[in-house]
Amino acid sequence: MNIKLLLATLFLFLPAYGIQDSKEIGRSYYQAMADKNLEGVATFLDDDVIFLAPLAIVIGKQEFLARCEEFFACCSTLTINSIFGEYDQAVVIFDLQYPEPIGLVQAVAVLQIKDQLIGRIQLFYDVRLFIRD
Repeated sequence: MNIKLLLATLFLFLPAYGIQDSKEIGRSYYQAMADKNLEGVATFLDDDVIFLAPLAIVIGKQEFLARCEEFFACCSTLTINSIFGEYDQAVVIFDLQYPEPIGLVQAVAVLQIKDQLIGRIQLFYDVRLFIRD
């Protein structure tokens, strides 16, 4: 069999096995977060999305969107630094700017993606920045 034909056939079927542009999904999702665009954020979320962070666990799209509104009200800016993605995962490294006394928070999110929707978000950041003495 011709190798070019074999590769072309393989790439036609990759989306059926969950292969997608996870990097672009991560970029678009976090750009919607940076823009404080709740409707845009919603388009990327599975109905049963799971959000895991050091200070919160949220299950379900509607509950998560309610938390996003709270986040938008208190976070000044979100700046995307780097995005990596392959197959069904994306990793997004970003900065959050909060008013003092919190200030700059550097964070990493690991997104699990299936059928072009984010099903799980695990967020990593230094929780000590949010704890007052």
